[in-house]
Amino acid sequence: MRTLLALAVAVALFTMPLGAGTRTSKFVAASKAVLGNPHDIELSADAKLLYVSDVNKNRIAVLDSDTLELVATFGERELSGPHDIELGPNGKLYVADTHNHRIAIYEPDGKSAKLTGDLKGPFKAPEGVLAHPSGRIFVAGAWSDNLVVFENGKVVLNRKGYDAPHDIEVDAKGNIWLADANNNRVVNLTPDLKLIEEFKGRAFGFNGPRYLTIDSQGVIWVADKYTHRVLATYPGLRGALHVIGTGKAGKGPGKLSTPEGVASRGQDLWISDSSNNRVVRYLITD
Repeated sequence: MRTLLALAVAVALFTMPLGAGTRTSKFVAASKAVLGNPHDIELSADAKLLYVSDVNKNRIAVLDSDTLELVATFGERELSGPHDIELGPNGKLYVADTHNHRIAIYEPDGKSAKLTGDLKGPFKAPEGVLAHPSGRIFVAGAWSDNLVVFENGKVVLNRKGYDAPHDIEVDAKGNIWLADANNNRVVNLTPDLKLIEEFKGRAFGFNGPRYLTIDSQGVIWVADKYTHRVLATYPGLRGALHVIGTGKAGKGPGKLSTPEGVASRGQDLWISDSSNNRVVRYLITD
């Protein structure tokens, strides 16, 4: 397997088993506009735009999802070090406004968005936010090491015991997936934060997992910062079924440098190649 992976890296084409078939990923394009340590990526409702948390530039960068051209920005005078962005079922954008210790709430309007409110609570430096289909808002406090759940603007759960928790995602069953970054693991939780499954150890080799996406087949893609890889796994699988990245920082097809964000739609996978200050696009096929 190591020989095959090394060969796949060399040609920027990775093939590993997915059930009875195979899955491949092929480098398609990279953004040309210089971003500032981009983190989480979120698709617009029509999938034509990418909202990118452009951390060092204190803004949300809006890219064309096909060409990766920078088409707009917003939040420059409102945000400070935004890390995560989430499009809720209600059509609102929830931004983890990290250095302002809040969740900023925006109403998108085409390529722009208007700040309409915020959410504050018992968390510090939020780096993850989820608008759950139930209407609850989940917030990961990276400096307070907790996961806070809001319902109708009030705190209903405050669970500690994490270490620099980052992204929060929801699967088709309504269960929660959390990147517990400094514990080098990803955990699957019930909506009331009871542990279902833990993804950790040598089989995964996580070192600072940051942001996640769950594709249409239920595969979880994890941006693993310090191994310079994006790993794909699946509930019950004790390891990675697919890897993008060589394990060493680099730039070019099949190479990443401290990736932070990841998003998927159909056969497309977008990755924040953070230390290279760009977003890259891969084509995923079975």
